[in-house]
Amino acid sequence: MLVQGSEWEGWYAAPAPFGQTTFKIKILEVDLQGEFKGEGEDKQGQFEVRGTIQGSEIEFVKDYKENGNHKGIIYKGRIEENKISGKYEFLYKALFIRLNVCEDFEMKLIT
Repeated sequence: MLVQGSEWEGWYAAPAPFGQTTFKIKILEVDLQGEFKGEGEDKQGQFEVRGTIQGSEIEFVKDYKENGNHKGIIYKGRIEENKISGKYEFLYKALFIRLNVCEDFEMKLIT
């Protein structure tokens, strides 16, 4: 269950040849309407998340804190016991490359 102070560990897939990246998220706030905020870190850097829970459905947006890193990465998934799994998506932009990324992610409650 997603509650204030809970910590989650997970991974997200990236297009070839990048493979999986692991991450950790700590939930900082959860309100009665199901809105939440948190922060985390992966090899790309530190990030913030904000989102909503409706029943077993979860949706959140991840924004890296450092300027120049990606913002607006949308995660949509389903909570089943102490695991969340689903898809994330964003538009990857670098020089002349524009690529719609939509890949799997999963995260598990650790505390």
